Amino acid sequence: MFDSLMKTAPKTVSAYANGRFFEVLQGLATEKNDASFVLAGLAETALGHRADASKILAEPVAGSAETALRHIAIGNLDQLSGRLSDAFSEYETGLHLALDHGYQDIITYGRTWRDLALARFGDHAALVDLAQLAAQARGEGRTDEADRAEAFLAAGSVIVGKPVPPDAVAHEHAFPTGMQALVLASVLLSGQALELDRFADAVRRSEGIEGAPELVAQAISRFDIIELNGWAERHVKAFADFIAGDDASIFPSLADEPRMAPMDCARCDGRCCYDGVYVTGPEEERIRAFMKRYPTFFKHIPEEFLEEGEWGFLFHGKRTVRVPHPFTRPDFPRHFAHTKCVFALPSGECSLQKAATAELYHPWKVKPELCWEFPLIGLFNDNAMEKPHYFGEPDPGFYDENQPGYLSFMPCARLKSDGSSWKRMYRTEFLHYFKAKGIKR
Repeated sequence: MFDSLMKTAPKTVSAYANGRFFEVLQGLATEKNDASFVLAGLAETALGHRADASKILAEPVAGSAETALRHIAIGNLDQLSGRLSDAFSEYETGLHLALDHGYQDIITYGRTWRDLALARFGDHAALVDLAQLAAQARGEGRTDEADRAEAFLAAGSVIVGKPVPPDAVAHEHAFPTGMQALVLASVLLSGQALELDRFADAVRRSEGIEGAPELVAQAISRFDIIELNGWAERHVKAFADFIAGDDASIFPSLADEPRMAPMDCARCDGRCCYDGVYVTGPEEERIRAFMKRYPTFFKHIPEEFLEEGEWGFLFHGKRTVRVPHPFTRPDFPRHFAHTKCVFALPSGECSLQKAATAELYHPWKVKPELCWEFPLIGLFNDNAMEKPHYFGEPDPGFYDENQPGYLSFMPCARLKSDGSSWKRMYRTEFLHYFKAKGIKR
């Protein structure tokens, strides 16, 4: 692991690879260099010391390998702090720097963590990539990389609501204790049979947890393992408190109501794309440049992919071309056409987002703003900070009885009395919006 850093920090690399995080911190006394400092930041993250990790990683480092890993380490910290969009930006910078210099070890490490972030983002394809990374690393004898990918595959499966695959637990008995605890927590949370003492023992022996410590805390709470409550307090509370602070800063003057029904875009029919999407001039330029650089993803896109469009008297402009598409679900609105945006794939995925994700960019790198903001259509307007949403209100897209609206017919806009607050449901979109617009909270 981290062959790129072995010459400058061999002991620290070995300690981190084997989950000996306190030894990583102690190693700063003998291996005082940038590689050791970045690894110390990673160790503090695994130990649940969010503030210490943030302080260490705030310092710039020299060397391309160290710099690439530092960006990935900041991405890890952002991910565990609930800031997925920021994490994707850091992963993009770190991974592309590693690609430029051929640091395959750092690329694999960064992709593994990024795939877990993508699972949190609702991208089920990330699980496929984790399985492939694990198989490749296992086949090449890179045990530490394979262990991490398999542990994250187990955690990612729970996060997206899928069963933990057998391959993710086949080698857990030989994992470092932190990885083992994460896998066993995932197995328990997925409803599979497991002796609690086995899980509790792995947690007690672990120094820290990489990837998804909140799953370990959830297992401790769900199965009422009282003697491990202190572990959860030490390793998870700092991140939970940070996330709660972020949540409190999202439109604090607006009510937490209404509450939303659970939503997973990967299981939706993508009806929001039926009428195409309206794009700006700069967005068109970015899309064309991206398509030119990565043409294999866009063989189905015509050279002229925009047309003039309008929605009654409400708005008009350039929108993406629509192509025929059969919607088959019984609740598909009768006034919606059986068409889809030309960038939408048959699977429902957006080819712009899929290409950006595959090429290790932020998933929304070239996605039109109206797409990643949806269904928060209040953000389209000048008074976005006063009225960011229209959930539970008369449909603002209502034109007449033949065109009775748009938003209210979307699964992602449905209310549920015991669901999540609209603020929590769309926190990633809001945090991304605030940063993109330079809005201080």
